[in-house]
Amino acid sequence: MIKAPGKQALIAAALVTAAIVLLALFADRPLALMLKDFDQQNPGGLDLFRRLTELGNSKWYLWPTGLAALAGLGFTALMKHNPARQAQIRRIALACAFVFACVAVSGLLVDLLKIIFGRARPILLETEGVFAWAPFTASSRWASFPSGHSNTAFALAFALTMLWPRWRLLFGASAVLVASTRFIITAHFISDVVGGAIVAALTTCLIAAIFASRGWLPRPPP
Repeated sequence: MIKAPGKQALIAAALVTAAIVLLALFADRPLALMLKDFDQQNPGGLDLFRRLTELGNSKWYLWPTGLAALAGLGFTALMKHNPARQAQIRRIALACAFVFACVAVSGLLVDLLKIIFGRARPILLETEGVFAWAPFTASSRWASFPSGHSNTAFALAFALTMLWPRWRLLFGASAVLVASTRFIITAHFISDVVGGAIVAALTTCLIAAIFASRGWLPRPPP
């Protein structure tokens, strides 16, 4: 059974919401304009970030983890004669399934939120403004909030941290680097990036709780 959110969770949710609103009010427009000016005055200056941002594409993680999970569970069924090896392969398969679920479910939720909010991307900043919304508009130009690449980066980082907490700083730093490229290349506003990270955190914690309750995680989530 999933418990109702406690007082601390509600306070955290309120603070996160306030942070996103404050960023949208005071940081989104000036930061986007500054980076656009920099890009125009320094052709090629952001090319490194344009390459790094591709690491936020979920295909790089969904295909490997999904196939590994299916293959591992298939081998598990064939390893009944070797219980120790069977348990080892099962653990690896479930770890892959966990990462796949975190990235996939979080990504689907973000895609739904993009449609619901329909926020204009920075490319429309000069004509539409920073608070332009067109809900249920089937156009990538109106799919800024929340950031999908940022969501993928943080969902992956949170999932890996659940599995290998000793490496949490490396995972977190990698997610921040990839997510930051989204507003640096003005594909998103910085509030979109924060929104994507929050969706990733909430989704990953929920999936971790489900996996742990069924004994599918090698250890309970921190």
